[in-house]
Amino acid sequence: MASPPRFKDEIKPRRGHEGSDIIGPRNPNREHQEPDLISPPSTDAGKFANMKWSFADSHMRLEEGGWARETTVRELPTSTELAAVNMRLKEGVYRIGKGATEFLLIFDDGNFSEDSTFLLTEWLAHSDKNVLAKNFNVPREIFNNLSQKGGHF
Repeated sequence: MASPPRFKDEIKPRRGHEGSDIIGPRNPNREHQEPDLISPPSTDAGKFANMKWSFADSHMRLEEGGWARETTVRELPTSTELAAVNMRLKEGVYRIGKGATEFLLIFDDGNFSEDSTFLLTEWLAHSDKNVLAKNFNVPREIFNNLSQKGGHF
């Protein structure tokens, strides 16, 4: 595994004679991504809410066929009109042919959560097989292998 990058310059929380050293834990990689958070310019009063979020900071849900991670207002409170789900599906999972796929879903509601979405597959798995067979005009046995767990992949 590759070593994390090393930085020549340590970002210090100082501006002229203001500020002091950090004696606790540090994350130089993150500090170098956004140095103005560690040593803000004098014009920064710190009143703007965070307006960015890395998917690397999002919880990752692992499933048999891949993974998903989402960003909603829970992770980024300023994102009231936008939520996103980054998803990866392995080769052969639900109509994925040769090769795997990774994609990003964007929703126009910051409260949207892929984890609380009502899925047709869940409804089918909990419905009476005789009713389904009659409704879809297919043999009842077709519905024998529906997962009771509710599948996202």
